[in-house]
Amino acid sequence: MDSRSRVSVVGAATTVAVVCAFALTGGPARADAAPTDLPTPSDTITITSPATVTALGGQGGETLAVTANSTTALASMKVHLDDATTGTDTLDLTMTGPAGGAQPGSSIWTSGTLSTATLPLGSYFITVDAADAGGTSVTGVPAGTLPFQVTPQITPGQVSTVLSYTNQHPVIAGTVTELAPGATQATPYTGPLVLHDPVEGDIHLTTTAAGGYSATLAHPAAGETITAEILATPATKGAAAAPVTLTAQPSQLRLSARLSAAKVRYGAKVTVSGTVGYASGHTVVPLAGQRVHISASSGHPPLSTSTDKSGHFTAALPKLAASTNWTVQAGGGQFLTSVTVRLPMTVELPTAITGFSATLNPLWQVTVRGCLGLAPKTPGYLPSLEGLVIQYSPGPHGPWHALGAVPAQKSSLCGNGGRTFSATFTALRNYAYYRASFGGSTSSKDGVTSHDPATAFLSSLSATKLAWKYADRFDQVKFTPHRVPKGGKLTVTGKLETYTGGKWRPLAHQMVQIILKPHGSSGWYWIVKVKTGDSGGFSATFADPVTATWSTEYLGDAKHLATVGPMVGVTLED
Repeated sequence: MDSRSRVSVVGAATTVAVVCAFALTGGPARADAAPTDLPTPSDTITITSPATVTALGGQGGETLAVTANSTTALASMKVHLDDATTGTDTLDLTMTGPAGGAQPGSSIWTSGTLSTATLPLGSYFITVDAADAGGTSVTGVPAGTLPFQVTPQITPGQVSTVLSYTNQHPVIAGTVTELAPGATQATPYTGPLVLHDPVEGDIHLTTTAAGGYSATLAHPAAGETITAEILATPATKGAAAAPVTLTAQPSQLRLSARLSAAKVRYGAKVTVSGTVGYASGHTVVPLAGQRVHISASSGHPPLSTSTDKSGHFTAALPKLAASTNWTVQAGGGQFLTSVTVRLPMTVELPTAITGFSATLNPLWQVTVRGCLGLAPKTPGYLPSLEGLVIQYSPGPHGPWHALGAVPAQKSSLCGNGGRTFSATFTALRNYAYYRASFGGSTSSKDGVTSHDPATAFLSSLSATKLAWKYADRFDQVKFTPHRVPKGGKLTVTGKLETYTGGKWRPLAHQMVQIILKPHGSSGWYWIVKVKTGDSGGFSATFADPVTATWSTEYLGDAKHLATVGPMVGVTLED
């Protein structure tokens, strides 16, 4: 078949036009249809543009109709369909005139059925050749374009576009049908399809024999928009489905966690364990391989573990020397909600009392000293001496009685994170064992942060120390006379004894002070000093200076306790 690009008119002047049922663009003039010099019009052929295309429906097919107007009856008409891409004359149609024959004037000429069996799919330029009974003819008259293409229709499937733990990789799916030229009954489309995805890039697919398509998104994100499209080709019209936008609705995570011990002595092993799952209706589905993050408010480096196939997890916690809150966290991201559980843990630090000593002076004063600190290899420090008490007992094994609490004081550092202490108490026995007892305490402030539990310090006891001196007493003390004339003398006699060997014995060669408290005075004064004899006896006579209360006093020594005799009133007469 020839390729034509010019219009030729033979005989009378001719006007050409083509009619079509939808908008068509004019094609190029045929190459073999160049017009010649025209005679004065006497016989004309007018073709109405555009040609009319009629769809046959059903499984497809179309007919082409061309309307011509001629001075004399039109004798013949041929339509050429040229490939719009290559210009090749693909099909020549011998048109059929009206029933009963053509008459001068307007006539409609129709083609046979155009189907994919007779015409390949594509877009074609229409040109017309016509001749009438008067000998006039035209060739290569442009009559628009015939889009002989299939029309696809994309129907998205009912798929979930909501991201969650159970829908981490949503599937974009649907079906595509097509209508052949002139058809009203769709058939499955089998061919290329593109999913436009600005996040993951274009995904190129080929539909199945049933027209289906599907693609799993490897890296979906909320807000991601995917559009399914059939790209236009010469045989197929372009088509696109409505865009699909992904949204996120994270599944509700369920986290339980507990400590093996909420109160622990420093150095003891502690574990945290629990379960992780997600809510599905009224049940919780275990999550396997879920990462669980564990951290302490004390600033210790965080650690993590993973759940087993049943959703359980467990982790050994590091040794801490201060109470803290353990934070257990799981979930997060666009598929699971994030859940945090806080577990308070009180740490108890062992303490030790070292360097304890107790000394008893002659005046019945026992002085204790020592260091209250932490047990060896225990990090930290003791914040105060609160809770430290001094106890005494007549024997090394008790019973123990409280002598008094160690008062708050300015201390020096000692031992392992410890504080020195010292205190003086009035002894209640001349022979006693002493020890320091720490009843335990908590840190004076909360833990590392204001929300942490307080750190506990465990009780401890010092070593036992014996402090003693001999007990002494005055016996048979007499002041005579009880009324002394002015300028008269007062005589005092008595014995000084010490308790040893289970009985009272004379205390010889010791200094005894004769003391008085003048009438109306609050203070005591010594007036005479006298030594005891071999039998512990003593005697002194001296001028009575004033009405007063009199007594005897022994100040003790390195082995003996001080003692005071009975008080006796003596009046000095005027």
